[in-house]
Amino acid sequence: MENVTPFSDVIQAFYHYIENDVDFFSYFELDEEESMEVAGQRAEVLLKEATSYLSRKLVVDSVFSNIIEVEEEIQPEEDEDPETIIYMAFAEMLTDAEINLLVKTMFLMYLQRDITVLRTFHGVMTSSDLNMYSPANERKTFMNMVEQYETQLKIEISEYQMRDRTTGLFVQICE
Repeated sequence: MENVTPFSDVIQAFYHYIENDVDFFSYFELDEEESMEVAGQRAEVLLKEATSYLSRKLVVDSVFSNIIEVEEEIQPEEDEDPETIIYMAFAEMLTDAEINLLVKTMFLMYLQRDITVLRTFHGVMTSSDLNMYSPANERKTFMNMVEQYETQLKIEISEYQMRDRTTGLFVQICE
């Protein structure tokens, strides 16, 4: 179907963004295909969270909240029956800037999950571990990084709002 952006396009862009994060793509006792299926499910959840986040942050109506279910018939080769596939998509063709904004927001949602891991990390350290390694320092550094990332993302969201989505030109604000 034309003029829509399938979730899979955004998810592929997200995979490229986090390609060096092996933890996202590998799972204990799962083969590569099963791991990619789990990664796809996780990425779709992150994408839905990202669209919700952006819908709350944007002042104007946005393409991020206009999501549809698409039914598409695939014509196989020769004597086979057509196959119908169903997938989630944005109702409009997203620009590269919009896909980039979604991917960065998905990454923020992903980072925020690690905050809960940091809270439990302290309980598994022994006193000798604490002499060599300070989990408080690590938590503080990570929290600062997430905060800086979110601040930068908010700036990008503001810049996105100031531009026409299709031309990229600044929108003039009139009173």
